Amino acid sequence: TANTTQYIGQCRKSHSGQVQFGVGSPIGYPKYVIRDNQMPHHILFAYQYSSSLYLAHFNMKNKIVSPFYSLSQYTKDLIQMDNGDLIFTQAYSSSYNNVNLFNYKFKRTDTLAGSSSYGYADGNATAARYRSPMGLVKATEEIVMIADQGNNRVRILNLTNNFTTTFCTGMPKVCSFHSPTSLLLTNDALLIGENNR
Repeated sequence: TANTTQYIGQCRKSHSGQVQFGVGSPIGYPKYVIRDNQMPHHILFAYQYSSSLYLAHFNMKNKIVSPFYSLSQYTKDLIQMDNGDLIFTQAYSSSYNNVNLFNYKFKRTDTLAGSSSYGYADGNATAARYRSPMGLVKATEEIVMIADQGNNRVRILNLTNNFTTTFCTGMPKVCSFHSPTSLLLTNDALLIGENNR
């Protein structure tokens, strides 16, 4: 991944509007690199340019980058599901506190959970409340876990009904963490990255 990020970072935009290796001016800074499971020999990545975050394909054969969609600059993390769709979090004060779906096939974004209003509430879809949702991890194709930094919680989003619950662990049950920002799921444990611990 590090080599891929460095390689894409050298890509340049050509006069035709495509982004091509080694010509023109820099396209921006790669932020997320994901294997594209929908297109062979391609890498799906997101790069920051000006005030937007762009999704693009990198063709590993001809070294051409093709931007195809723009996300909010307040996107905090994104993961790709097996069907190609992307789940991503957005967080910025009282403007973005939600978890979204990018439909890969139709190139459309929909809100799965949360809203612009921040708070703390489990519930269905936009009735749920988050406060600065950050890192994501896929537990299964139906379950995504979110580091809810502002609420000091890890939330569980069921994608079959878009219902949000709170993750608790241990005996006695512990639900609160210290400003969690990132998550990593191993075979037998959930690792939680905390801020200012």
